[in-house]
Amino acid sequence: MIIKVFSIIDKVHAVSTEDGEKLYRKITENFEMSQVVELNFDGIKLILSAFLNASIGQLYSRYESSYLQQHLILSHISNEDLTTLKKVTDRAKEYFGDRKNFENTAKRT
Repeated sequence: MIIKVFSIIDKVHAVSTEDGEKLYRKITENFEMSQVVELNFDGIKLILSAFLNASIGQLYSRYESSYLQQHLILSHISNEDLTTLKKVTDRAKEYFGDRKNFENTAKRT
């Protein structure tokens, strides 16, 4: 299933958590049907980490990395945005992999 991000958020700037959550719901709907999802970012001019956290980072709360590697494809996304996404997914894996310890550490700082 190809999901055109622009058609979900209807904006050229993927910046808000709310829009990220819309995309997250669309991705998980397709995952529940065991479909491979291609996120097509064609037409998106700006992507912020808040959007990526809500749309993709949150997936790590429900799915293993191996599942996401096999079922999630990204297309038409810039190298700069891929770098931001890598930071988001690394943090999500760390957080959801050891949520309790992560939260305790955050409280101490």
